[in-house]
Amino acid sequence: DTRRELVRVARAAYELRLAPGTSGNLSARCDGTFLVSPGGTSLGYLRECDFVEAGVRDREFDAPASSEAAMHAAIYRVDPGIYAILHFHGPWTILAGLTTQDSRWVPAHVPPEFGAIAPRGYLPRLRHLSPGSEELAMEAASALDESDALGVVLAGHGGVCVGKGLEETLFSAEAVEAAAHLDYHLRLTLPATRGGIERD
Repeated sequence: DTRRELVRVARAAYELRLAPGTSGNLSARCDGTFLVSPGGTSLGYLRECDFVEAGVRDREFDAPASSEAAMHAAIYRVDPGIYAILHFHGPWTILAGLTTQDSRWVPAHVPPEFGAIAPRGYLPRLRHLSPGSEELAMEAASALDESDALGVVLAGHGGVCVGKGLEETLFSAEAVEAAAHLDYHLRLTLPATRGGIERD
């Protein structure tokens, strides 16, 4: 059942500190529409009935839907193969988005689990855009579509991961957060590093 799985994965994201407080949002495609978490709520305390149904083609969403519902819809439109989306606010991913001005984030070390998410060795990084804006929705969808990556880093706003299943999407977000954590410490201990000391 999609709603049951959404609740399970939402709670896991909260417990992993990928969505502290009332941050972050999660969705899954469902019969031509998608189910998305409501705004202003904690992913750790959602019930099955809380998830809001929204249309992939819609430009406006019911008030209970997450403020980032437009971004979820835009991503689903560009790739019919995407089944789930997690927008997360992991602190290390937020930091990664702030420590570079480039349009791509290349960690100092690419562990195998991160390489599966970023086949070219990097994730696209978007400049700071207003949360919930149509501009953010369009740029996030475009960046994912053009990069072949399963994630994107948002400057000062965490990250977005996508996948063919809810668990896969959660694991991708966890891998991005772990890579960002490792990246930060590697750059502290090896300040001469410029985008790669070892690649698996």
